[in-house]
Amino acid sequence: MTMADPPTAVLDAIRAGPNYAERWRALADWLFIQARDDEASAVWVLWPTLRDNLAVVSLEDTLADVAKNAAVLAAIARKMPTRHDDDTSPV
Repeated sequence: MTMADPPTAVLDAIRAGPNYAERWRALADWLFIQARDDEASAVWVLWPTLRDNLAVVSLEDTLADVAKNAAVLAAIARKMPTRHDDDTSPV
């Protein structure tokens, strides 16, 4: 079984404006709907780090690394405190 790729529109939106949390959270929501909870948690919480990674690595490579290390990243993300405006988090 292969995993579906995120919608092109979501990826294009992140590429066009990686500083917007809403775009990363749209990706996290899609991952959550796809039952890829660990990846969703990692993207939801760690998106600023993922954004910064785009300075040296492509979005595709960044997301491949998230998928490869999803369990570890999600465990880290779940230990991080959430802010009040993050109450709808899939974490």
